[in-house]
Amino acid sequence: MNAGNAVRILAVFICSTLSACDKSTSEEVKSLAYYKDHSAEANTVFGRCQELQNNELSRMAPAQRLEWEGTPQGINCKNASDARSESNYKQYQERMREEAKKYK
Repeated sequence: MNAGNAVRILAVFICSTLSACDKSTSEEVKSLAYYKDHSAEANTVFGRCQELQNNELSRMAPAQRLEWEGTPQGINCKNASDARSESNYKQYQERMREEAKKYK
């Protein structure tokens, strides 16, 4: 591999990893209701958002982070996270109801 190809590969990697290409402009915003109905996708999006949180978002200035939260990617992260939380809480409530039946 020559140096030119290595630079191109590195540029593509940086662009995709750090969202330098601003993919958020082409990302479709999906509602909380959508993610409630598509739990597998909510889990996938949530996983990607956790990676962002642990990496580039944690290094953003508060103003940049606030701006990011208004992007399609930021909105999808929040909606997917909220859908997962609601689903997990409903599952927890159901388990507690089942456990309570044992004592009636």
